[in-house]
Amino acid sequence: MSGGPERRPVRKVVGDVVHDDQLLVFTHDGVPLDVAGVQVPAGTIEQSETPAAAVVREVLEETGLAVRIVHALGVERYDVWPSKPEVHERHFLQFRVNV
Repeated sequence: MSGGPERRPVRKVVGDVVHDDQLLVFTHDGVPLDVAGVQVPAGTIEQSETPAAAVVREVLEETGLAVRIVHALGVERYDVWPSKPEVHERHFLQFRVNV
């Protein structure tokens, strides 16, 4: 890493939920579309969680849907400095809705 303070690692998850060959996306009530945009379920991995457990929890919290993992899609790491002294590690997983 170049310049700036020591970076704190932040672990995140992103869930791509697929049902009937359609990707679940949503907006947040009360937040203008030009502020938050269209989103997929995502959030921070709690200290005692695995990425898989965290994203299943986030999908349930944000959508009310129970899901099962289909694929681990990959991990992305990026430095968000100078916005924050953090390095984000995002785990991307694909799910299907339990029916």
